[in-house]
Amino acid sequence: MKKIISLSPIVFLVIILSACARATPKNAEGMINPGDEIDGMVFTPTDEIDFDLSLAFLCDFESIKETDRSPTIACFSSPGSSVFFGNFSGIPYNDPKEADKPWREIKSEVSFDGQPLNLEAFGYMEIELYDAEWKYARIWNLNADNISPGTHTIQTIWEEAGETQTNTYVFTVSEKPETFPTLSTEVTSGLRFHTSEKANLNYILYIPREYVKNQEQKWPVLIYLHGMDRVNTSVQVLKNDYPLNALDDQKDFPFIVVAPLGTGEYEFWATDEMINSIMTILDEIESALSMDADRIYLTGVSAGGNGTWSIGVRHPERFAALVSSMGYYGWPPSVPENICDLVDVPMQAFHGANDELIPLDAEQKLVDALIACGGNVQFTVFPDAGHDIEAEQVYTPELYEWLLEQTLK
Repeated sequence: MKKIISLSPIVFLVIILSACARATPKNAEGMINPGDEIDGMVFTPTDEIDFDLSLAFLCDFESIKETDRSPTIACFSSPGSSVFFGNFSGIPYNDPKEADKPWREIKSEVSFDGQPLNLEAFGYMEIELYDAEWKYARIWNLNADNISPGTHTIQTIWEEAGETQTNTYVFTVSEKPETFPTLSTEVTSGLRFHTSEKANLNYILYIPREYVKNQEQKWPVLIYLHGMDRVNTSVQVLKNDYPLNALDDQKDFPFIVVAPLGTGEYEFWATDEMINSIMTILDEIESALSMDADRIYLTGVSAGGNGTWSIGVRHPERFAALVSSMGYYGWPPSVPENICDLVDVPMQAFHGANDELIPLDAEQKLVDALIACGGNVQFTVFPDAGHDIEAEQVYTPELYEWLLEQTLK
């Protein structure tokens, strides 16, 4: 019996590109069919999945346990956006013929706000996998455009070999950005959500356990910039990014950690609005907490790597070190004229040799230009990696030790 792709953020993250979408038009009364419009929302198949708008990145999977066969998952989106919810489960395979029989045998049901979808009419699509046991997977092709404000519930039922998996995704779609408490001097340890009214930005703040016991100590600050998959989503989902999701398990993590939630379009971290907002949050933290202003470290992944280079070159005086993973500068990628302003800022960069999304050359040129200025850059190239470097390979104990050795003075 073929193993189904179960509900798991790990599985979601290995999905990269959609292959041919297939649909067999078959209308059914009382069900949602392709092209149907409900309260302004239009339900359609899609030719290519934007996984940034899928259950993989809009939902909080923290509470899911392998033994929980019917979890309720909190999801977040903004009005007018699209939501792809066809990848809730699937049939993995290496050869298309391997998928036909198990696909016919599985039983699936999907409903949106209590109304069932006509799955056969939407059809399925084949997707390519990487870093997985199988090469491909077959999934339902379900997409909702122009999602409306309010609370929406997607329920999926997947039955195979007598085993049933029921998942309930509760979407909160708010016309106004979610807000959280503003930062105060009365802090507790752990990971908390905050809103900076002045910066108009939500962010995660992690306070080490030892901070509460020793507030006279000046604590280093690590700023983490997420990739494109989290922009315009929810700071509550952002906490699932590594290394943020591992912080509470580290009893002696030696940094205050700040992770803002980016908003805007492509290159969002490089905009004046985002750069100024991050500087504002940094100033607020410095005013409220016992922060070591000489040990502020900026790091980011993918689009966050773009932010690391962009913000670093704008404010080299603020950062004791920079760390970029799969990064670049500008689009198309370029080298800033003032790259040499980073000559006194130690840096580490990481990139995959086979990265097709952000070519290795995009970051290599930045590194080469900075070295030519006399900069201190360590560049690690993963020879077998594409745009899929595992965060655990970057955010290692060795990297944290290296960061703590860097200071403005």
